[in-house]
Amino acid sequence: MRKVLNAVLCATILSVSISANASAATKYEPNWQSLRRHEIPQWLLDAKFGIYAHWGVYSVGIGPAWTEKHLYNPAFSEGKTDAQSLHKKFEKLVGGTLKDGKGYKDLVPFFKAEKYDPAAWADLVVKSRARFAGFSISHHDGFGLWDSDVYDFHAGKMGPKKDLYGMFVAELKKRNVKIITTEHMYRTFGWMNPPAEFLAQAKAENWDVLDPKYKDIYPTDLNGGDRDEFLKQWDLKMREVIDRYQPDLIWCDGGQFLADGIVAKTLAYYFNQAEKRGQPVGILNKRPMRAEAPFFNFPDDFEMYDYEHGRDRPVVVERPWIDSMTITGKGWNYSGYDGAITAGELLKNLIDDVARGGGVLLSLAPRADGTIPEAQQQTLIETGKWLDQNGEAIFETVQWKYPSDDTTEEEEEKYIYEYRPGFTRFNYEKMRPDDVRYTMAKDRSAIYILTIGLPEGKTILAKRLSIAEPVDIKKISLLGCKTKIDWQRTARGLAIMLPDPLPNDKALAFKVDLK
Repeated sequence: MRKVLNAVLCATILSVSISANASAATKYEPNWQSLRRHEIPQWLLDAKFGIYAHWGVYSVGIGPAWTEKHLYNPAFSEGKTDAQSLHKKFEKLVGGTLKDGKGYKDLVPFFKAEKYDPAAWADLVVKSRARFAGFSISHHDGFGLWDSDVYDFHAGKMGPKKDLYGMFVAELKKRNVKIITTEHMYRTFGWMNPPAEFLAQAKAENWDVLDPKYKDIYPTDLNGGDRDEFLKQWDLKMREVIDRYQPDLIWCDGGQFLADGIVAKTLAYYFNQAEKRGQPVGILNKRPMRAEAPFFNFPDDFEMYDYEHGRDRPVVVERPWIDSMTITGKGWNYSGYDGAITAGELLKNLIDDVARGGGVLLSLAPRADGTIPEAQQQTLIETGKWLDQNGEAIFETVQWKYPSDDTTEEEEEKYIYEYRPGFTRFNYEKMRPDDVRYTMAKDRSAIYILTIGLPEGKTILAKRLSIAEPVDIKKISLLGCKTKIDWQRTARGLAIMLPDPLPNDKALAFKVDLK
């Protein structure tokens, strides 16, 4: 009898276990109502600062990240890179033109990543104090930076012939850095189509983009490609990356995500697989360039918002968010420019964003050989040193009720501008060094006052902390400084006397302990 009871008990436990596992595996259904139930992980809310990179075949230095598209558009013009110079660089590099049968595919051999050192990249991430990192597994060209079993147009079989992404992920995991996967390939179908006015020329000159034998490299209906099959392949690629690298965060560059049901299936798979592993994961939801845009990206009220360079971001955002921005201050990829924004410029963005409930996702621009320009490295190292000293005022903080001393209306007038017709951007250039921003400790025990730059006078004035504000200040200290800080609270605000010397030359962070 005891054996029978034990057998029944074991069977019951096994049944419950199988049922529980099955339930966990299907917690999220492939529809937006179900997916919206997923919560943003706490680690992402606390992280504030992450790093990724635009790196790939388009990094050979002849043009912008959209090189793949502009090769097939003779009218292309963007900034100082015009069609003529782009095509001249291309012709010189590959030894021919489009009418010679050359095309984007012929740039692949020049993307060798021969000096790529994933351990050094990971060490640089650690020095920057970024909390998560990765790079784009594929841009709009569709060329993958992982070693895929799903398709052939990737770095495992061509160019470097290495699993570039996997190598970086392995090094990041050794250092306990969270992993981000970013992808632009959903928009690849038809991306390289010649504009209608050049289609006749393309056919007459037999451009390779129209050749059916290259339809796996150039997916388009112009060479016999099928969009439904392309989307199925996209799903398989994403599942492969999810299973193989188990990213903590995924960012997608947009597409007809609401119209194409396959996207919800992919995300449900991601969430359910993470649920089985007990892994808290997240999605970055890129917000639309225009309200009427049919893509960009997921539904409203879903996951953490992402704004590209603050584009179309309002002063007040009702959800947690992050700004993605490039370290070059120019284009997203390496195109021959070795410069970078300074650590001070990056911190201006980071401080202001965090005060408003956001953060920064910074894109690097490595060279095709796998090296990261010195100026980019220096910016990351200096940023990390500042965060070593002042990270308490950034990481694991929450919004205070005021981000700055200006009203919302004043900030809208000051910072929101139209940088081209129909597109707005947040203007950091109008911020002054002695402007202050506020963050708050997660346990509400302290308010932090951060300056946007290095103040020029001997005092700063935090207007929001005047005697009218109902907070009881216990003490004030300057992070990174052992000198006693003198302060006075009046009807005008909280006046803080600056010590000499200051603890750094970029920005200050004062801790206001509350009783």
